[in-house]
Amino acid sequence: MPQTLYYAQLDDEYFGPFSLETIVDMHLTPDVSVLSTDTNEWRQAGEYPELIDSLDLSLYEINEYDNSDEDNEPIVPIRVVPSFNDRSIFYIRRGGNPYGPYNLDALASVTLSEDTDISLDGMTSWFKVREISGLLNTLEAIANMETAPIQPQQPFQPVNQDNNEQISEILNRIQGLVPAKKQLFRRVFSTKEAESDFIISEYNRVFNTLLNLMKNLSDLCVNASLTRRAVALITSTVNDVASKINNHYASEVDRMNVNKNEFTTSSVTIGQTNFTLLPPLENIEISRIDFLTVLGDKNLCVTYDETSETKALDFVNSIVGKLYLTNPARLIVTNVIDTDFMTGLDDSFKLLNRELYKVISRTDEVRTTLTSLQERASTILRNLLVEKGSTLQDYNSTHENKEANVLLILKDFPHGLNTDNLDSLKKLANVGPKVGIYVIILSSKEIIDEMGEREIEAFDMVEFAEIANSYHFKDNDSNILGLLEAPDSNDVTEGTVQFDTLTESDIKKIVKEVNSKCELKEDVVVSISEYLPETSDWWSFDSARQIEIPFGVGNDMHVKSLKITQESGQNTAV
Repeated sequence: MPQTLYYAQLDDEYFGPFSLETIVDMHLTPDVSVLSTDTNEWRQAGEYPELIDSLDLSLYEINEYDNSDEDNEPIVPIRVVPSFNDRSIFYIRRGGNPYGPYNLDALASVTLSEDTDISLDGMTSWFKVREISGLLNTLEAIANMETAPIQPQQPFQPVNQDNNEQISEILNRIQGLVPAKKQLFRRVFSTKEAESDFIISEYNRVFNTLLNLMKNLSDLCVNASLTRRAVALITSTVNDVASKINNHYASEVDRMNVNKNEFTTSSVTIGQTNFTLLPPLENIEISRIDFLTVLGDKNLCVTYDETSETKALDFVNSIVGKLYLTNPARLIVTNVIDTDFMTGLDDSFKLLNRELYKVISRTDEVRTTLTSLQERASTILRNLLVEKGSTLQDYNSTHENKEANVLLILKDFPHGLNTDNLDSLKKLANVGPKVGIYVIILSSKEIIDEMGEREIEAFDMVEFAEIANSYHFKDNDSNILGLLEAPDSNDVTEGTVQFDTLTESDIKKIVKEVNSKCELKEDVVVSISEYLPETSDWWSFDSARQIEIPFGVGNDMHVKSLKITQESGQNTAV
């Protein structure tokens, strides 16, 4: 008899499969949705008799029951309402979006109605405010206390003490961002692509939470009397947490890249951004790993000033090289339109298989390439993307025979392009990301500014840059501007972006690895005459009913044959 397995749904995500012993040890709350392979339907954990004794009821006041115990079935809670205390953490939901976290004091400053959706203390269910007994009255009392005038006889409480408590609370929340070494839940993903995208989005979410907490911490520390020991403790805690977050998610990305031949990787690392705080926390220095989603829903625009062309070109070289490195062979194809110098990107890329990398320089080649890509886009839209709103990435994630992604790089744009070319490019830019064709413009800002009216009418560069992922390299500056702009904060200082660039040696290694996977194996010629039986052994009078024809030798060096009978003959072609 097969083992019964269980799945759990938490925050609209699915985890599992778990054995009975494992899910019992998880001590779920009664409202968590659970699927059993026995029932093959989702039910609340409280509806499974085998889980009842293990459920965590500490957060609940059970106020409704299923009283249908006519068949001596155990009475289980079907509706549980949480209770709260002065340490509870709340979230509210408006317009389908969650907001929080709030403690009681913070929640009292938020306008709530009886019908506002609310959740607390890590629960997975949402309740109406009116369902939580005493909450509205408590919040009203707290709000009245805050607005009441201070009585003269009451001693003034120094703000530093309150700040110290809040600092401790924020530090606890920062430490809570460290991913567990051993994950209790194993998230289930429909595809490897979905898992890879989730890891990167989850990293960005966790790191942004850390940055927000750092800002709150900095605001509090300005008004707090902190000893050197306290400052050192805060500094080491934040630095240590940031390091553990980066190490964990970097290892997760590396784990996915081990299986890079199995799925398409849409994002690459482009570098890291450093963040610091003002005194007294000036020794807090953390770095964020920066990812760029290249094979997503946007094109790419890279511009540079007069003396920063090399940096911009290295940036594009590195993006292309990393895409070749982290994706299956033959799934990345690059066309570089370079009519000025006809050099394309780094010379090492010219050693790639001709099917994977081309430099296009002649006028007729440019026209042919753009026309061919338009036809490719039309074919993919018509034949592959049959579902509304689907993209080539969706198609590739669910099909074994995947279509290649095409990078169309325009170097020194718009040189070498006439108005017809620009009009074709505009159409490709509009539909390209949907069908796996990504326009990457690499050009001097000065050249773009000199575009004529007819060129602008055919291809609106300003509109393209606004919609695309846009980066600008300034003179004598290593900043990447555009997506990675500094936040509007006087407390958390965002430093320069230190982007990773591949060396010529790195690119050569990548090219060698890609080519080795694209090599066509030479045909092995095997003479089978010595293995074939005599014609008289297989052709006889009985051949009118059936015939078995030897046609080759298999890997086991045995002769393989095709049998044709009266029944199969009419449907067989040789």
